[in-house]
Amino acid sequence: MPKDTIKWHEFPSSIVKEVPICHEDYPKLAQLNLKWYAVPIISNMDLKIGGITYPTAPFNGWYMVTEIAVRNFTDNYRYNLLEKVAEAFEFDTLKNNSFNKDRALVELNHAVYYSFKSEGVSIVDHLTASKQFEMFERNEHQL
Repeated sequence: MPKDTIKWHEFPSSIVKEVPICHEDYPKLAQLNLKWYAVPIISNMDLKIGGITYPTAPFNGWYMVTEIAVRNFTDNYRYNLLEKVAEAFEFDTLKNNSFNKDRALVELNHAVYYSFKSEGVSIVDHLTASKQFEMFERNEHQL
């Protein structure tokens, strides 16, 4: 009903799939106990249809590996874990001219992708996503 109040529901953690992040060549990464939700679900946006507003209408999508590995785990205004990840990979310095920041990001991308695939959870890498979008554009142009 339009005038009803919004109700908050807690979900048991047993039904929320989380993917533990590990790397087959760098076992120390697992010691950081990183994990990420298997499915991105957003429910804090309004859906407006025919003049009716449905608050907190849930929808979901899928993840691209760089979204988790680079943006969420390592951006300095998010979890800011680049230094800890580099330590887990035993990269001795993060000076720009060592390229260890780049190495750490590449290995973390691999770890996220590997972990999701190992858990049977869908994820796409940035190169495949680019090809998929290119194909979508080509199909749209033909139509």
